[in-house]
Amino acid sequence: DALPICQASERSSPKLSAVMKWTILISLLIISAESRDLFRRDADPHESRHIGDVYKKLTVTDFRGLVLITLSQSLQKCDLDEISKQVEPVTSLAQACSNGARHADCAKPIGTLFLDRICAIPELGSKYEWSTECCAKSDPERHTCFKEHKDLPHDALGPYKPPTADAICATYKEDKEKVLSEYIHAVSRRHPHLYSPAILSFTYHFNTIVTECCEEEDKDKCFSDRLKELRDKVHGVEAVQEETCRILDNFKERTLAAIDLAKVSQRYPRAPFEVVAKLARELTHLKVDCCHGDMLECMIERMELTDHTCEHHEDLSTKLKSCCDKPLLERTECIIHLENDDIPETLSKKVTEFIEDPLVCEKYAKGHDVHLSHFLYEYSKRHPELSPTILTGITKGYGDLLDKCCATENPLDCLSHGPELIASEIQESKKVLKANCEAQDKHGNYLFHNILLIRYFRKMPEMRTQRLIEITEHMVEVGEKCCHLPEDKQIPCADGGLSVIIGAMCELEKTHPINKGVKDCCWSSYSGRRACFTNLGPDEDYKPPEVNPDTFHFTAELCTSDVHKVQHSKQELMIQLLKVKPKVTDEQLAQMIAEFHKISEKCCAAEDHQACFDAEKPALIEHCKELADH
Repeated sequence: DALPICQASERSSPKLSAVMKWTILISLLIISAESRDLFRRDADPHESRHIGDVYKKLTVTDFRGLVLITLSQSLQKCDLDEISKQVEPVTSLAQACSNGARHADCAKPIGTLFLDRICAIPELGSKYEWSTECCAKSDPERHTCFKEHKDLPHDALGPYKPPTADAICATYKEDKEKVLSEYIHAVSRRHPHLYSPAILSFTYHFNTIVTECCEEEDKDKCFSDRLKELRDKVHGVEAVQEETCRILDNFKERTLAAIDLAKVSQRYPRAPFEVVAKLARELTHLKVDCCHGDMLECMIERMELTDHTCEHHEDLSTKLKSCCDKPLLERTECIIHLENDDIPETLSKKVTEFIEDPLVCEKYAKGHDVHLSHFLYEYSKRHPELSPTILTGITKGYGDLLDKCCATENPLDCLSHGPELIASEIQESKKVLKANCEAQDKHGNYLFHNILLIRYFRKMPEMRTQRLIEITEHMVEVGEKCCHLPEDKQIPCADGGLSVIIGAMCELEKTHPINKGVKDCCWSSYSGRRACFTNLGPDEDYKPPEVNPDTFHFTAELCTSDVHKVQHSKQELMIQLLKVKPKVTDEQLAQMIAEFHKISEKCCAAEDHQACFDAEKPALIEHCKELADH
């Protein structure tokens, strides 16, 4: 039963029968719910499933797809031909186990079973040097070891080169499953930590793209545009998944649980606290399993959540029924994109009992977390226009206020200032977003990007130039996506996008420290991160390098017809100027940029671009030195 060792190659694949049917669209952020008996679990909610249990919950085709993804993610060097040969034996074992077979493998947790099979591969250690160490461990340490090594560099596989549009269409017409299984394999091995349901969701969209583009006159353009959109979706979903796991790693389960409680409260404002709190706990537990790499368990739990949601849709939302009436293939994606339910007309506008109740300190003393959870629930369902991060920050501020006020002689008088403090925090968030959206609308994406580059360079001048350009470019993308939404959706959209960007940056900060201010903003408080970076001042400890002949690098690339490359090169020059002159005034910076522009225009019109740049550079260096002396 051992798998043959796999080489890093891209051979033609055999047909994987009807693999596309396993495209149950289970997203990263499923918001489901339950009534009194919802989320029924076995005696031990953390009990691992066995292969027979999983097989019973899926169709045969679904299970084959699961095996394909699991092996492709674990053995990234394996080509599809080798992986596909193992699908049927594992499926046969699962079928036997589900029928009561007494095979020893039937009693193993499914994750352990897969790793046992992988570790039995002959010569595994010669191809995957780290596998010898991992396979010598016992679970869960072995599982952790494999998870840590599922990061084969993309260039080790070679860049993914999809066939031409004509080739895809011709193959798809003759063998649809071959095209789709090749896509699944390519995505799985290049995204080894991505949730398997998400991969199948993207395969479903890929199938739609192929079907529609093959009917277009300009197939190449259709595929180029649509596949880029799909790649962006893949990276976007993966980024959100990674941020969820970073929250768990860095701020622990309690923080994620608060965020989930806020999300569920916003989604289902009619549901009682007990229902919402139970759902939030289950949602958090699911994410913990997913982030620990228990992908099989993760997938089954998501399916159960979706099913249970639809079983109890009347208890939750007036908008759920239209989703639950859809086929299973479409149901979950519909729930993902479902609008928040309408706030009940009978719901009071304000939550006065948390400020004016004479017994509030007594209730808080009986259970801090329970009291704050009730506050977060009540406040969140009244404010769908705020982001979960802001809502958890408000709740933290309310808890701090209780700690302070309940120690005074007149707690209610002290607490009476709470609404004003909360309103001020909300107003500040709205003000910052409004200012940035107006600046982006006024100046356009490129100039707004330059504004952000200057702003964030001064906060973190030690950051690598390319990384700074990339981070601020993502911020521009967030603005482009969120600023034109209805006002009540702008903050959740922007805060969600910025949380992912800041989270990725802070993760890099662990191994590449930038400065104390950045470190404090990254790790002091998750809910306060965005505001901390907004208010972060210049790095006063930064020591600029001396200006020298190598400070600026002018190349003929400035003269390319590719506008994006020219803009990127100019941004690099601007950052290099800021590195040697971090305290340059806006007026001085504008003068230097104008000088860059003049040199660029002159030399790009010259016959020998590089010779011209080399001749002009000394004067620019001298000008920069003069600025540096001020």
